[in-house]
Amino acid sequence: MLNIASKVRHIQFDASKVKVITLDVTGTLLLHKQAVAQTYAECIEWAEIPAPPPLSEVNKAFRDAYKHALQMYPCFGHSTNMPTRDWWKTMAADFLVRCHVTMTKTEFDRFFTRLYQHYGCQRGYEILPDATDLLNWVRKLREDGKKRYYLGIITNTDCRTIDTVLPMLGLHDHFEFFVCCREIGVEKPDAGIYNEAYL
Repeated sequence: MLNIASKVRHIQFDASKVKVITLDVTGTLLLHKQAVAQTYAECIEWAEIPAPPPLSEVNKAFRDAYKHALQMYPCFGHSTNMPTRDWWKTMAADFLVRCHVTMTKTEFDRFFTRLYQHYGCQRGYEILPDATDLLNWVRKLREDGKKRYYLGIITNTDCRTIDTVLPMLGLHDHFEFFVCCREIGVEKPDAGIYNEAYL
């Protein structure tokens, strides 16, 4: 079986015709600094909730709650005009039920605020070194007048990553356009999100 790199080498295309490069965010430009389940567990402990669940239970509860929320309110609530923060709050409440954690409203507000802030700032992410190399390479080609590639973001993450995280990490200046599933109402690999980027 060919690995991904081998498959790419076997694709025939004329590189001189490439004018636009689009990238995803999480897993392409950025990684979470630690496992998502670990962050959720730490936020439960930070909120001073007694008898926190084991990490394995937190991991499964998060995966199930996240999947369920996307099924109920696709694209982070696009079709119902649900604010993104409310989408995450709904998901977080379901997550706690699934890992059998009971909180007062005050405790939940502390837990959720901490969690939401974590993923809305640079503390939660690290830039992948090869992503920085790529962005700098494209910028140098442009500055040297050798090649003009238009760079864009097409992502299935919510808009916070584009609006908040990329600017704080100093990455937003590399890109000419940003397309987010929350704004469009469809996500990759649906052609609609690529059509929006094309327009």
